[in-house]
Amino acid sequence: MEIINILKELVKFNTIEDLENKEIIEWIEQYLLDYGFLCEKIIDKESKKINLVAQIGKDHILAFSGHLDTVNATEGWDLNPFDLKIDKYNIYGLGVCDMKGRDSCIFKSCE
Repeated sequence: MEIINILKELVKFNTIEDLENKEIIEWIEQYLLDYGFLCEKIIDKESKKINLVAQIGKDHILAFSGHLDTVNATEGWDLNPFDLKIDKYNIYGLGVCDMKGRDSCIFKSCE
């Protein structure tokens, strides 16, 4: 899957203020499972938020840590914040300049 298509999928999930992260974690888990990763979901009992630990191979020497939540679209935002839009010079969508953009590149490197 191309990086931009991965980003498009991640942006579709409403993770504003991390109110709900189950669906995006499940999408990421399935993506990584498809490439041979072993995945484990860890649920925080207080917040009900889900963390995903994924590993591949026998020598685990590299770790990525991050978040998937976004801030709310600000007043004046005139595009659907959950529908990735690309024009000549910019990419629009909640999370594209933060972790969802970075994670798209990382997930592509897992293929």
